[in-house]
Amino acid sequence: MPDPSKTPARRWTVRLSRYATILACLYVFWCTLLFFAQTSMLFPRSLPNSLGFVKQPPEGFESWTITTADGDSVEAWFLPGEGRSAEHPGPAVIYLHGNAELIDHSQDTAHWYAAHGISVLLPEYRGYGRSGGMPSQTAIAHDVAAFYDQLASRPEVDRTRIIAHGRSLGGGVAAQLTKDRATAALILNCTFTSVTAMSSRYLVPPFIVRHPFRTD
Repeated sequence: MPDPSKTPARRWTVRLSRYATILACLYVFWCTLLFFAQTSMLFPRSLPNSLGFVKQPPEGFESWTITTADGDSVEAWFLPGEGRSAEHPGPAVIYLHGNAELIDHSQDTAHWYAAHGISVLLPEYRGYGRSGGMPSQTAIAHDVAAFYDQLASRPEVDRTRIIAHGRSLGGGVAAQLTKDRATAALILNCTFTSVTAMSSRYLVPPFIVRHPFRTD
C-alpha cells in the first residue's frame, strides 16, 4: 500500500500550507511595520526641517507660543488683516499647511488674506520648524484648538467669522478643528476623505491607523 503522506496531493497540500503560513507571517510583519512607521510617514518633518527655516517671524508677523504638557514650545504666526483694529474687527483664517511644509512656506497665502482685510493665524505642528515635541492627530488638534482660543480673544478679530483653511494634511487638522470649536466656514485644498480610507492602498486593515484625520 502506498504511504498517503507521500502522495502528490498530500505533498501539494503540505507545500501550500507552508506558503500560506509564510505569507501570513509576512503580512503580519507588514502591518506591524506600518503601525509603528505610520507617524513618520504621515509627518515627514525631517524633510521641511532640512530645508531650513528663519529664526524670527518675518516683518509684520507676531510670534505666538503655547507650552505643551511635556514642556515643549509650539509656535504660531499671526498677521493682522489690513485695516483691522479693535474699532474695526474683521474675519480671520486659521491656515493649516501640508505635512511636508512649515508655516514659513505659507507667507504668500497669509499676505493674500491680510491684503483683503482678513487676519491670518499660521499654527505650526509639533516637531516642525522651531516647535518641539512629537506630532500626532491628538497633539496637533489640542494645539490648534488652543491657538484658536487665543485668536478668538484678539480685539481685531470677529470671533463669529473665524474660518478653518487646510491644505493636504492640514485639511484633516482643519476638519478636526471644526468639531472642537465653532468656525464660520471650512476650506479644504487637496485633502483626503480620511487617512483611514487611504489604508487600502497599503493593503492594511483600517483599524491599525493611529491618526485617522477624518474629513468625511
